[in-house]
Amino acid sequence: MPRRKETTKNLVGALLRKYREAKNISQDGLAVKLQLLGWDVTRMTITRIESRNRLVSDFEIYILATALEVNPKDLMPDSPSLDIFLKEDVREKFRAKIEAAKAKKNQRPTDKSKGPEVS
Repeated sequence: MPRRKETTKNLVGALLRKYREAKNISQDGLAVKLQLLGWDVTRMTITRIESRNRLVSDFEIYILATALEVNPKDLMPDSPSLDIFLKEDVREKFRAKIEAAKAKKNQRPTDKSKGPEVS
């Protein structure tokens, strides 16, 4: 049987684990706290979120932050990299397009009143 392709489905998983462990809360304990807040969730759901194998909605980020007593912004990385979401070939095409756009921008004259540059 072929192995499933690994995909990243959220950005909050690593920070969720960091804050949960810093507060000495088990995955079961977090699931119980979330259930008391009204979200019917299991330990397996927490595992899948932390391993980035489950999408997380904005509401879920808010309730996770509430259960951990942190700001919802604390669960988001400072500067997420799109690289974790892109396959290698798509990543290279994406980088090439960005570099081409930067090069094109750098070729434009800064003072438009002078007209085009003549060599």
